[in-house]
Amino acid sequence: MLQTNNYNMVRLILVSSAPLYSGRGTYTINLFRELKKMNLNVKLIWHQTPKPLLKHLRPLLSLLQSLSGKTYVVHFLTEGPSLIASLIPHFKKVVTLHNIPNRLHLKILDEFVDAFIVVGFNELQILKYEKLSKRVYYIPLGVLTDTFKPIHKGYARSVVGIKPGVIVLFTTDDDPRVRADKVIEVVYCLRKKYGLNAKLLILGRPSENTQKKIHDLGLEESAVKFVSGIPLSQLVYLYNSADLMLYLSTYDSFPLSVIEAAACGLPILSTPIGTVPLIMENMKELLIDENLETEEICDRVYTLLQDRDSLEKYAKLLRKESLKYSWKMTALKTIQVYLDILRS
Repeated sequence: MLQTNNYNMVRLILVSSAPLYSGRGTYTINLFRELKKMNLNVKLIWHQTPKPLLKHLRPLLSLLQSLSGKTYVVHFLTEGPSLIASLIPHFKKVVTLHNIPNRLHLKILDEFVDAFIVVGFNELQILKYEKLSKRVYYIPLGVLTDTFKPIHKGYARSVVGIKPGVIVLFTTDDDPRVRADKVIEVVYCLRKKYGLNAKLLILGRPSENTQKKIHDLGLEESAVKFVSGIPLSQLVYLYNSADLMLYLSTYDSFPLSVIEAAACGLPILSTPIGTVPLIMENMKELLIDENLETEEICDRVYTLLQDRDSLEKYAKLLRKESLKYSWKMTALKTIQVYLDILRS
């Protein structure tokens, strides 16, 4: 356990380029909040740019250089701003990798930063083969289990405006690899093959591919609902209004939407990506091979939806599993990284 009297060793600047309503934005906000609760001397610089090019990062570089000698650690919470790591040699530097960058970028970072943090176990395994000179720490993200919690479905649906009797599936659409278009195909199958009044809630703005898929399948507008830019206090009602989360992503280091859904007691069928197999270690029957055909996934979804006892069992198990992930623990483990590099 960390001793709080060691915290005065740490003076810290967090740097993030994440969109506010995103997984990385959630990481930024909650890590900063927890570090402040622990009375660390911490500042947050939120520097969003059109592209992570050096010319867009010059204002950030100037600001950090003006603080040289006053701050001991700079923690890049997203990969883009870390491009300036070589230009601020007087700081200790940490970078969180949500995705593994190309090998050249990774080697440059390895030369100029003092430690790496990864949020997914798969990324930790991948980086073991890169033979980096700096230590890599695996620190899972957290979930606000006091905010994301089970709420009566009928009440949740009244809040978000969903009529009774509708089968609701939930997914996200912030990256093509999430394959929201595939989930839409499953909804179409449930409606055509089984005659279910199935509806899809998608968290995120519709991509062109997603819109095209809806149009090509001839799905009525009411069958798919997009929701974006909503506060956490409202997001919990979306999770609780759904009957099932269907997450078919082919890549995600730590899918926050999955752990948030689990905290709400929402049954989940997911591909085994990132930390999902760890979350579902005792529920492997909820994992879906990413190569399954749409109709096979549709059949799996239908079978689970008809089994009310299993749905209730998984809801309780997933809620229990989510309690293992807290932002406080994420912050404590992150502070240990700062202390390690300051002592080295």
